[in-house]
Amino acid sequence: MNDTFNATGDAASKTLAERVHAQQRPDIIEGKHPPGSELHIDHLKQLYGIGGGRCREALTLLQSDSLVTLSGQGGLGVADVSYADFADITNTRLLVEVEALRQGITHGDENRETDVVAAFHRLSRADEALSAADPEAISNRESRNQAFHEALISACPSRWLKHFVAILYNQAERYRRLMLAYIDTEGSPVKAEWPRQKKEHADIFDASLKRDVARAAERLTAHIGGPWPDIKTLQIFSRSAGKTGSGRRAKSQPSSTSARRFSRRQTMRNFAGLAVATLAACLATTAPASAQTAGGFYAGGGIGWANVSVEDDDFDDCCYYYPYPYDYDYDYDSGEEDVAFDAHIGYRFNPYFAAELGYLDAGKPHWDHRDVYVRGLDDYADTEVDLEIQAAQLSVLAILPFGGIWEGYARIGASFWRADAEQSVYPLFDDVYYTRSIDDEGTSFLFGIGIGASPAPGWHVRFEFQSFPIEEELLVSSGDTTVDTFLLEVQFRPAR
Repeated sequence: MNDTFNATGDAASKTLAERVHAQQRPDIIEGKHPPGSELHIDHLKQLYGIGGGRCREALTLLQSDSLVTLSGQGGLGVADVSYADFADITNTRLLVEVEALRQGITHGDENRETDVVAAFHRLSRADEALSAADPEAISNRESRNQAFHEALISACPSRWLKHFVAILYNQAERYRRLMLAYIDTEGSPVKAEWPRQKKEHADIFDASLKRDVARAAERLTAHIGGPWPDIKTLQIFSRSAGKTGSGRRAKSQPSSTSARRFSRRQTMRNFAGLAVATLAACLATTAPASAQTAGGFYAGGGIGWANVSVEDDDFDDCCYYYPYPYDYDYDYDSGEEDVAFDAHIGYRFNPYFAAELGYLDAGKPHWDHRDVYVRGLDDYADTEVDLEIQAAQLSVLAILPFGGIWEGYARIGASFWRADAEQSVYPLFDDVYYTRSIDDEGTSFLFGIGIGASPAPGWHVRFEFQSFPIEEELLVSSGDTTVDTFLLEVQFRPAR
C-alpha cells in the first residue's frame, strides 16, 4: 500500500476554494447560473472538477459577495433579481463610487494618470469592436469597462471604499449581463445605451485628467444613474416578479445539464420503493411450497446501492480536534452512495441450508469528512475519498421458510475484496493540499440478512442487506470501516 501523500499547489498561490470561487463568480455574473436557481453540490463538483468541501467553501465566499443566498429549505441558490434591488444597487453606487472617484483624483499622481489613460484606450478599442451578435466582444468590453472604473479610483486611499465599489460593480454588471441575455437583440434598451456610455466615458476621462473633481463626479453620477429607458419592462425583472399563491418564489427549473445529472439519492428512493412494491406484490401471489424449498442449483443477480461508514469510540484519536474523547460510539456516515451490482450461483442442500458463491461490484461510493486527524501528516484536515470496490464472496445461508412462498435467511461467510482509493487531503491551515492513491485487498467476515418470496414456480425474489469491513486507511481514518450494501435480487431455480 502506498502511504505517501503528494503535495499539490504551492503556498504562494490562492487556496483551492478561492480558485473555484474565481471560476464560479463570473459564471453567476454572466448568467450561466440563472437567478433564483438552486446550486447543487454534486452538480458543481462535476462542473468545476472539485470536491464537495471546496465547493462549499467557495459558495461561502460567494455569499459574502451577495451572489449566493440561503434558500428556504436550508440549501444554497443564486441570488434572485428585482427592479427594487437594481435601484438599490445603483443608488448605493452613487454614494460609494462617486466618493471614491473624488478621493482618487485628489490623491492621484502620474501613475494613476498613466493607468487611467491606458484603461480608457483599451476600453475605446473594445467599444469599436462591439457587436450585439458577438458575445465574446461583449464580454471583452465589460472586462475593459470594469478595468477603466477601477483605474479611476485606484489612488483612493480607503481600501474599504474600493472594496465596496468592487462588490457593487459586480452586482451591477450581473444585471447588465442578464439584461443582454434575456431581451431581444434588436432594439434592446441596453444595447442602445452603448453610444451614450461611450460619450460619458470620454467625459469622465477628460475631467479626470484635468483633475476637475466636481465635473468628474457629476459625469460619473450621470453615467451610473443615467436613464435606462423602460427598464421596468425588461424581461428579466418581469420573470423574477412572479410569485406563487402562497407568496413564495416559485422554484426555478434546473438547467438541462442539471436535469440530466444522475441523482444517487433519487435512485436510492426509487430502489427502496421498487423493493417494497416487489415484496408487496408477492403477498398477492401463491405458489406451491415445493417451488421455494426444492433443492439443487440456482443462479441470480441484482442491483442496489452501496455506502461506506466509519465507527469509532474516540473522537480525539480518529476525527475532530477536541481535546477529550467521547465515551460512546459514533457512526460517521458521511458517504455518498453509489449503485451496486451482484451476481451469484448457489446450491440448496435442503429447505433450511444453502451455499453461495458471488461477485459484488460496489460501484464508486464517495467519502467526505471534515476535521480529521491525518497521521501521515500529523495534522488536521478535510478529506475526500473516491473508492472503487469489488469483492468475491463465499457464504452459507440459514433459511427459514414460512407462509407458503416466503423465507427469511441469514448469511455468514468471507468477502475477498479489492479496493482502489483516490484521496484528497486539505490541511485546515495550509494552502497546499495533498493527493494519494491507494490500492488494497483483503479477506473479511461477511454477514447479511434478508427476506424473499417465490411469486412463481422457478423464480425467487429477495431483498438483502450485506456488510463487510475493509482497511480503514482507505478512508484516511482510524475507525472501523465497513462497506454496506442493499440489494434487490432475482433468482432462477430450475424445477426439480
